[in-house]
Amino acid sequence: MKIATKCQGRSVGRNGRLFALMLVLVFAAGCDNGTGSDEERLGTFADARFLAFWQTETPATRINFVTPLSSLDAGTEVDVARSLEVPGRARLYVPPTGGFFSVAADEPRTVVRYDLTASGELERTGELSFGATGLGFFSFTNLFISETKAYLLDESQQQLIVWDPQAMEIREIVPLPMLTRELVPGGQTFAIPVTYDSLIRDGRVFVPVTWQDFDNAVVANSTGLLVLNTETDEVVNLVEDERCIGAMSVVTTADGDAYFGTWDRAIIFNQAVRGNTRPSCVLRLPAGGDTFDPDYLLVLADVTDGGVAANLRPSPEDGIALFRVLDESVQPYDVQDGIELQGAEAFDTWRLNLRTGEASPAPEFPKSIPETNSFAFNGTTFDSATSDDFSSTQLFRITGSGPEPAMTFPGFVTVVAQNPL
Repeated sequence: MKIATKCQGRSVGRNGRLFALMLVLVFAAGCDNGTGSDEERLGTFADARFLAFWQTETPATRINFVTPLSSLDAGTEVDVARSLEVPGRARLYVPPTGGFFSVAADEPRTVVRYDLTASGELERTGELSFGATGLGFFSFTNLFISETKAYLLDESQQQLIVWDPQAMEIREIVPLPMLTRELVPGGQTFAIPVTYDSLIRDGRVFVPVTWQDFDNAVVANSTGLLVLNTETDEVVNLVEDERCIGAMSVVTTADGDAYFGTWDRAIIFNQAVRGNTRPSCVLRLPAGGDTFDPDYLLVLADVTDGGVAANLRPSPEDGIALFRVLDESVQPYDVQDGIELQGAEAFDTWRLNLRTGEASPAPEFPKSIPETNSFAFNGTTFDSATSDDFSSTQLFRITGSGPEPAMTFPGFVTVVAQNPL
């Protein structure tokens, strides 16, 4: 199904508090082709080297911030007054090139594009509604294929939405019926593709997929790998490997191999159906291949003295990954309290040699919750440690001698990227 819909935008204001109100009104009102006044411009992003997307929550609402930063060093302050403020559920989509970024907000299913003007001011230059696609909510599943093509994998409707971030048009909707599952009879199962840990190579996209029934706290006992052709936007294949549960976090090596490790949701929801087993594992996609290596399987419990492990993430050393292991003296792995693991500041960092399977603790890292985000650019990797109440996130620059403390955010950080503007 092809849909063509386009809507252009206008500039937004300098004042941080005024901008928050304006953005709500813009999302509510839909398209506005006015030019705005000089007082309505926000000229704070031109000198930023990085963009960070972070959030704070109250019992009533969630507030998201897109913050421009000149540095990620320790002591750098987060200036909320210089940030774009987006209420509710929202996402930041940053392409590797193109000179823009986009903010997606669930209400009313709209993506807004931001560029810099010739004078260096931030300008809202486009708005695109996804309402006609049936999209249930925006997630992290957006992948930029080129400056004129992006893939939004809609886990709520099991469809691929192909859109043009330059023209701000929806080009095509590709149904993905092969992702349909029913883990519990009568329940609602979501296929969850993770495009921020996807691979693009040789004209194909490799997207890890898992399946989860949130209401019944059940995850599938497998890992999927969805392969898409970026020229034709067609599905090449869906591979499902039952040797490993929820291998959604990806680390690549210099030789082109990609390693897929179990993520934290799998160890949390695994308990509801499998008890206190240790299911974490790693699969390998060889360079040039399009399916998991049948001869490679690394069970993380075997190399961590029976530990509960999750979430591979890159390190500066080729072939070495970092991952989380639960300290059960701090938080027992109890089937009755499995969901409490999600906010338990009880996970230690370990190092893993992906080629040999050898693992060792990295005690120089602080304890953190299992969910973590790593950010890599220009040969530098930053790891993150979030408090158990999600009220703060500490960044660490990963070096050969260990982590160096970097800046701290007053909330939960989901994206740190180089400023594309």
